Amino acid sequence: MTAKMIGRFSLVVAMMILAVLAGCASLPPGSNFAKIKSSALVNPEETRLGRQFENAGQEHGGNSGFRIIPVGANGFLVRMQMIDAAERTLDLQYYIFRDDDTGQLLTSAVLRAADRGVRVRVLLDDGDTVTGDEQITKLAAHPSIEVRIFNPFAYRGHSELLRTAEFTLNASRLDYRMHNKLLVVDNAIALIGGRNIGDQYFQIDPDSQFADDDVFVAGPITKKLSSSFDEFWNSDLSIPAEALSGEKSPHAALRERRVELKQQNREMKATGVDYLKRVASGEPFNGIISG
Repeated sequence: MTAKMIGRFSLVVAMMILAVLAGCASLPPGSNFAKIKSSALVNPEETRLGRQFENAGQEHGGNSGFRIIPVGANGFLVRMQMIDAAERTLDLQYYIFRDDDTGQLLTSAVLRAADRGVRVRVLLDDGDTVTGDEQITKLAAHPSIEVRIFNPFAYRGHSELLRTAEFTLNASRLDYRMHNKLLVVDNAIALIGGRNIGDQYFQIDPDSQFADDDVFVAGPITKKLSSSFDEFWNSDLSIPAEALSGEKSPHAALRERRVELKQQNREMKATGVDYLKRVASGEPFNGIISG
């Protein structure tokens, strides 16, 4: 056995030992990190969308409004436009949040919302992350953004071998995943359904596409969806991103991330794909909320 093979074997053994030790605990790493409970916006009627749909709900006997969004590209546009419309609060809950073109554009939109004073909460699962996805945690350095990871692995890298080893020895906990897909704006409107964040879900990846649907909702049911988000957000299994990195995400990393996102947008425009121009058209979001 070569020295390189011995080194790899030793690393795997070490990770297995860590996984066994982690398996002895009922909660994930970072559970002892101090975190503050928070909840959805109490008075959504103080926002433009909140007032609009509170009145609409009263006019329709307390019922909620729904619109199915079957086209992936529209699912992306609506998300961008909903985020841009946020005034007070923005909650995102996803199983997957890729760092590809659409993921980066949505990350930029989230940053813009936070820059104008919107309180942002981002809750992500840790079961299917790949290299690059962890970039979203850099947003936690922003004073208006909090990022939490649901039921995280102890191993924070992306080696499939090491993740599999930890999962195998701690399956009773790590098999419990959060597949929710939810976006809530000002506790007044929401988007629920099958699409995660990634090019494959929005008909943008030329090599692979997933068929899925979203449902735009407005009215009284939005508060129930926010209650569901709050339950997951305040759960013992939802760990602040900084607890996993050992410190608050540095502001320098956030500044670097802003530069990367601007460069990515310039590159997309250079290829003739200007998604922001389509977002700026206001459709399909304006048509949906017009009634």
